[in-house]
Amino acid sequence: MQQKTLDQHISKSDNRNKFEQNQTANLVKFEPRTQTNSQTKSFDKLLNNFDFSISNHNLGVIKFKSFAALSLGFLCELPYIGCILLIAAIGFKSLATFSVKKVSNSQTILLNFILYIALMILSMFLINLSPNIFELSEHSSTSSEFIKNFAIFCAGIIGLVFGSVYAYLYYKELSEITNQKYFLLACYCFVGAVVLNFTAFGIIFFVAYLVCEVFAWIMVQKIQITRHNYALF
Repeated sequence: MQQKTLDQHISKSDNRNKFEQNQTANLVKFEPRTQTNSQTKSFDKLLNNFDFSISNHNLGVIKFKSFAALSLGFLCELPYIGCILLIAAIGFKSLATFSVKKVSNSQTILLNFILYIALMILSMFLINLSPNIFELSEHSSTSSEFIKNFAIFCAGIIGLVFGSVYAYLYYKELSEITNQKYFLLACYCFVGAVVLNFTAFGIIFFVAYLVCEVFAWIMVQKIQITRHNYALF
């Protein structure tokens, strides 16, 4: 009888040891999978945060895009990579303006931005392409060449005027929906920087434009629904 009880006790101990071994094996078996799932969730979270920073229309994200555009715009004067930085700055500014359009339900702010940027770039290209207005006669060997250079210069000036008008419409609406008048001051400084591009005053106006717009974005608390359409035509 005692032998039978001893055998039963040994059998139960063996079963308990086998159960504990199986539990340990299961833990070892599923531990790598748990770690892999944790890594996958972390990677998905990282992707979600990246998507948030690019496409979300939250005010904080809009400010980030605007500050990135202004920083790259400040560095666009660097040699060799200045053109690439300028394109990147325009890209970030376009994303910020698109987000502002979505939040404010504006029908004109994005269009005005595109037109003012396009006209400014085109006008500066035409003005740089033609000789100085005071040197047209010296750089024109024939009357037809003089007329061509003069027409290119005039086209650049006209583009500059219309670009300044669309810049004003863009910043006027932006100042209204954000309730920040510093955007209008930034607009005046930007136009002054473009007009005085080849002088020392142009650099001063450009720095003033950056400071005013950075300060304006810092002060923005909310973006309101637009009440007017700022269309030129």
